[in-house]
Amino acid sequence: MRFFCTAGKGTEIFAYKEVLDKNFDMASFSEGRVYFQGCLAQIDRILQLRSVERAFALICHKDAEKYKRAITSVGEDDRPLKKQRCDEKTSFRVSCKCSGIWGRKVSSQLLAKQIGVKLNQIMKWRVDFRNPDIEICIQINDSHVSVGIPLTRIPLSKREYVRFHGLRGPVTWIMTSLLKMETYPATSTLLDPMCGKATILLEAAKNFKGVFCVGCDINQDQLKQAQENIKFANVEKCVELIRGDCTALPLCNSSVDHIVCDTPFGKKFSLNQTSTVFHASLLQEMHRVLRANGRIVLLVSEELHGIFQKAKEFTTSNTILPKTGTIETDIRKSVAPTDIQLKGTLHNDVTDSNAKDIPYSELDIQSKGSLHIASNKPDPVCFYEEFENKSHEVKGQEFIGGQGLSDQQKRTDVQSYKDNTDNELSLIASTSCATGKSIDQNQDDVVNFLSVLNLFEFESDHYIKLGETNSYIIVLKIKDKN
Repeated sequence: MRFFCTAGKGTEIFAYKEVLDKNFDMASFSEGRVYFQGCLAQIDRILQLRSVERAFALICHKDAEKYKRAITSVGEDDRPLKKQRCDEKTSFRVSCKCSGIWGRKVSSQLLAKQIGVKLNQIMKWRVDFRNPDIEICIQINDSHVSVGIPLTRIPLSKREYVRFHGLRGPVTWIMTSLLKMETYPATSTLLDPMCGKATILLEAAKNFKGVFCVGCDINQDQLKQAQENIKFANVEKCVELIRGDCTALPLCNSSVDHIVCDTPFGKKFSLNQTSTVFHASLLQEMHRVLRANGRIVLLVSEELHGIFQKAKEFTTSNTILPKTGTIETDIRKSVAPTDIQLKGTLHNDVTDSNAKDIPYSELDIQSKGSLHIASNKPDPVCFYEEFENKSHEVKGQEFIGGQGLSDQQKRTDVQSYKDNTDNELSLIASTSCATGKSIDQNQDDVVNFLSVLNLFEFESDHYIKLGETNSYIIVLKIKDKN
């Protein structure tokens, strides 16, 4: 017996891999769908798929060209429909989705209506749009026509253990699976520094054993809904919530093993600073609290993904970005949790009298002082010391250590390096300008952001379409913190 599952754009490869992992035969995938062979005894296993939207029993899967005349004739017969005597015991509805060229030529709603009328005439079934006994789903793309009957009334993507829904279930599953938590020790800690309704943490708590989840958010209303979700899912023992600023987390150094985050795109929740400045501060804080060999999975906007790609190019070309000073963050920026306390060694006592007036840079936080994201420009001669006894490739030229060169020659070489770098970053800076800032100031922000990204290894990126928004899942791994 053949089955197929629907999947969001960009998630098909993950659904396909999950189907293979569950040992289904004859698996294949196309845009928006994954097909495989199974039997009725395996339906429970099909319903356990986490990366799909809906699961169907496949009734028909034919070449679209064979139905070209029938599809394009939709709407030609405008005669009034005759009422048919129906079997009151059986109800049905037809849903149709046309994509590609057919989506532009044919009305999905009109096609579903005409197919429903024919079924009503042949089978004498009663039409019920709200609560039918049988739902027939027809999907038409440029290559195939698929007809299926869903295995469940409620989509698999709508998790039954989530009361207040946020990010779609398949996306939360993909993000948590990319952390590869199964490769870590029996117990590990997962942090979401902007947890919102905690839907990503619920996915991890429900599907990965031995993971203790920590959710942080500065919005009290979001935390209340997250707390209700945790109670509804019955995972209070393995999920804790704290209230705090994601750029100044009330957590100790090297206290978590994994980090996952749905970062703001600037649409639903606005930022009071540029995206590059905010994400530089966020990644800096992630680096501080993440243990060695830790992994980060981020959901980012298309614009920010372009900057990540540029950072990857800098890393692979062995280009060293200039160190531009340090940032100092006051520990009091964190909002100390009131009614929600974090257990164990993760909780940093921000109420200690000795720490009230001490900035991060003066505490025992070594990684904080080694990050270079402020905008103070270095002296070219000092900057040149970065390249002593080294060879670095910059835009096809070789940048050689400068023994025996005068200070003026060093300044000339460094200016040439800076010009090459500026040309690479000018377009990025112009697309992420903050109001009231010049292009040069925004370009400095981008350089600072790239310097923070150099603390991580870029593992992979994956395109995901969320509604009408293009987005990307990015996987980073922390470099050696020693």
